[in-house]
This record gives sequence, structure tokens and C-alpha cells, in this order.
Amino acid sequence: AMENSMLLHRLETAHRDLRETQERLIQGEKLAVLGEMAASVTHELKNPLVAIGGFAKRLEKFLADGSREQEYARIVAHEVTRMEEMLSNILAFSKKQMLCFDSCCIPDILHDALALEKDGQREKNIHLVTDIDQTLPLVQGDQQKLRQVFLNIFTNARQAMEQGGTLTVRAFAATMRGDPAVGVEVEDTGGGIPDDILRNIFNPFFTTKDEGTGLGLSISHRIIELHKGEIEVQNRQFGTAFILRFPVGLPLTTFH
Repeated sequence: AMENSMLLHRLETAHRDLRETQERLIQGEKLAVLGEMAASVTHELKNPLVAIGGFAKRLEKFLADGSREQEYARIVAHEVTRMEEMLSNILAFSKKQMLCFDSCCIPDILHDALALEKDGQREKNIHLVTDIDQTLPLVQGDQQKLRQVFLNIFTNARQAMEQGGTLTVRAFAATMRGDPAVGVEVEDTGGGIPDDILRNIFNPFFTTKDEGTGLGLSISHRIIELHKGEIEVQNRQFGTAFILRFPVGLPLTTFH
């Protein structure tokens, strides 16, 4: 009787696991179809938006400086640009990622991304502190995608410090699951993230901002996973720190 009871329990457990797996597969298929639809709609919307934005910018140049009409044209051009960015993020999230791996120098990529963020940080009165080890080993990765990851994190840090603050970027030798790795830490003084929000920041379409799609960190998380890396976020005394680790010496090839 005890053996039969144990067998019945195992059978019920296996049946429950099988049902949960089936539900996940069905949900995955639905999300795949939804992603294809989103990609198709996004592609169709981008063409007319480009035309609208282009004509709005041309109108802005021809209208009298300081006029209400020029201000309206400027608003249209700005909002179109914002919509184009949103659609690009949705398209990047919904379509398959293709990465071209090569030997990458993480310190050089960090410097490139920081150079692109320089003007935005200056406008927000953000003081930059760097501690980047230039002697770190190379990693196998897609340089363009890694730059996108760092830019997304720097942008989030800048938006968290609306009244100014300090952005600290470190790059150092690390380990990951006992193997050599390159570590990157990005710390801001933006006050931190509430715990209930912290758990969801990598979820698609989750955002606490008035602007944006909430896809930046989700896309970054996916890119890091494709690089066999890790990312975690911690609240510190004055703000938030993102810690990234990338393995050294993995024989990676092109991924989709």
C-alpha cells in the first residue's frame, strides 16, 4: 500500500509537471505570434513616421522664429522622434537577435559608450568617476550590442539623477562560476530603487517613467544572456549599482 501510494504521488507530480510544461509551451507560442505581429506593425508604422518627422523639421525651419506655429512643428518633430525610438525598441525586442562575436575590449567599449553619454551627463550636472582597468583580458562578444547594453544602463542612471549626482563606472578582473571573467560595475547616486520595483526591472514593458517602453533593460538582459554573462542590481547607500560579468575565453560563435 505504501509503494502504491508513493507511485501514485510520483504519477501525480509527473502529470502536474507535464501540464505546466504544456501550458508554458502554449504561452510561448502565443508570445511568438504576438512578437511577429508586433514586428510587422512596427515596421509598417516606421515609414510614415519618418515622413511626418521629416516634414515637421522642414516646416520648423521655414516658420518664423519664436512663433507658435514653429513651436508646434518642433513638438511634432520631437514626439515623432520619441515614437521612432519606441518602435525601434519594440522591433529589437520582438525579432530574433543576431550577434556577431569577435574579440572585444570591454574598457574600450565602456569609453565609447561614455563618450556618447557625455553631453547628457553634462546637462544633468552629473560628475563621472571611472576606475577602469585597461589591462583586462579580451572577451568574445558583439561590440555593438555590448555598447548598447552599457548605453542603456548609463541612460537609466542619468534619468535617475535628475538633480545631478555622481556616476561611478568600474571595470575589473572577476570570476564567474569559478572561471575568469571581466566585471563591470555602474553605480549612481539616484536614491535607489524600491524593492517591489527592483524585482521587475528586467521584465518586458515594465517602466516607472512617463517616457519609454520599458524594454531597454529587458533587451540588455537578453544580450548579456546571449554572451553567457550575468547581470544583477543592488541598492547601495546613495543609489543603485548594476554589476555585469562576462566570461573570458569562451569559444563563442554567432547566435540568434
